[in-house]
Amino acid sequence: MKKNVSFVVIAVAGSLLMSGCIYSHHAARRESASVEMLEPTGEMIVMERPPAPKHDLIVGAAPDEMHVWVEGYWTRANQQWVWVPGHWDARPNPGATWVPGHWDKNPTGRGWVWTPGYWE
Repeated sequence: MKKNVSFVVIAVAGSLLMSGCIYSHHAARRESASVEMLEPTGEMIVMERPPAPKHDLIVGAAPDEMHVWVEGYWTRANQQWVWVPGHWDARPNPGATWVPGHWDKNPTGRGWVWTPGYWE
């Protein structure tokens, strides 16, 4: 009986140790549909100046030639600024170029308005 318990303990401990040792560049990859869910929808106007953009570290190499690095951006959630990190995104077609989202001074002079990123 003690041999069986020892074997189970060793097997479980080994499994736990090994599970943390695997890394895949796919962990930082998001498909377009999930990115759209993260971006603000509709017109977003804020009164507080957005923080300066961060420059994300590019995570790993592109999964393939159809993926490009999309920089992160600031958004508002629960009355605070939240950084949405950059990610690899698949081009909708081979010649597509990513135009990053950005905050601009509102033309009315009140606050800043968000223009979401898009493929062109």
